[in-house]
Amino acid sequence: MDREGIVVGNRFTNFRTRLNLESKITSFLKVGANTNFAVRDEGFLQADWGQSAIISPYGSNNLDDPSSLYRRLPTGDATPVNPFHDNLYRDRKDAYNTLNSSIYGVITLPLGFEFQSNFTPSFTWREYYNHESSKNPQWAANGGSSERTFEKTYNWQIDNVLRWKKQFDDHKLEVTLLQNAEKGQFWRTKATASKYTPSDILGYHRLQAGSVPLNESNDTYRTGDALMGRLFYSFKDKYMLTGSVRRDGFSAFGAQNPRATFPALAFAWDFSEEAFMKSTSSWLDYGKLRLSWGKNGNRDIGQYEALSDMTSGLHPYIDQTGKVYLSSQLYVNRMANLGLKWESKSSYNVGLDFSIFKSRLTATIDAYTATTIDLLVDRALPEIIGFNSVAANLGQLNNKGLEFSLNGKILEKKNLVGIQDSSL
Repeated sequence: MDREGIVVGNRFTNFRTRLNLESKITSFLKVGANTNFAVRDEGFLQADWGQSAIISPYGSNNLDDPSSLYRRLPTGDATPVNPFHDNLYRDRKDAYNTLNSSIYGVITLPLGFEFQSNFTPSFTWREYYNHESSKNPQWAANGGSSERTFEKTYNWQIDNVLRWKKQFDDHKLEVTLLQNAEKGQFWRTKATASKYTPSDILGYHRLQAGSVPLNESNDTYRTGDALMGRLFYSFKDKYMLTGSVRRDGFSAFGAQNPRATFPALAFAWDFSEEAFMKSTSSWLDYGKLRLSWGKNGNRDIGQYEALSDMTSGLHPYIDQTGKVYLSSQLYVNRMANLGLKWESKSSYNVGLDFSIFKSRLTATIDAYTATTIDLLVDRALPEIIGFNSVAANLGQLNNKGLEFSLNGKILEKKNLVGIQDSSL
């Protein structure tokens, strides 16, 4: 795919490939994979649209450098700048490579059992190169500057699922057990250089020629796990009961509360299958009443919010005489909260689904109330204690609502004949 926008230099290219594969190894084992790989280039240099919108059409080509194809200051004023000029002195590459896959195996066991294992890796690496040449008069004092950044993100998730299904006359049972583990890792290395000697003509291909180097790196990781059990029971496909409980853990929370439990319970009644409904109602095709209650959690928080970290910088201190000095110090930058825990939401729901007049009209009605507690917030602190905020659980939020959806087949005719006008 190669796309160009209306602004000069606004361009996007992407190459994608996908493989879906499933193979039955034996009568009781099958394996498969769904994999896609993509390469995209975001290093194209776009003209400065903001400058082009305000530049005068009466600029002259002889006010700046006569030997240059583009004059930096076409109007002779310090602003606006020619929207094409600076990109002539930039060299940039910004490439992303992304691999996403799902690899699975399913084993059919005796007595109605089935075991499935899924491995889902995701791998992204990025190369960003940028050089701003000293040949640009505005950048000449910097002696040329370059950047090389490498980023790599690797996430994986494993799900092991055991299912059991059994039917005894009018009774139907389904049991699902889940074990999950996940990990996310990120690596970043950045190197910059400026003040090239004797020349910056090789740009980011020779960073060691820069007399002012700067290197930095950042590596992070997070982990999570979960256990889940679910039971489904149905009697004559009219009365349905589902119960589940899930235990989740996430490394971003405090050491005292890394895990939380989330139960759920739901009941459904297909009253349209009842004998008294079939004998008294000719217009009702389908009707189901639903009741449910459940809890779920929110883990949308920074990976290290529960921990304190240390950094260095200039900080003032006062000596015995009352004189204030600035000194380079190593200090704790963030307040820890080892008790930080999951934000949880408990909700109740009552629903009704029905279809009438031979399915000409169908509708769904839901009424719900939800309460969220232990909200994850950045709590403000008085700076006199040395910190201005801390990640904490604070507050409660209540939501109530009613949802209604109606679908209808307004016009339904097997043979709809149009009228033709012979005069047209």
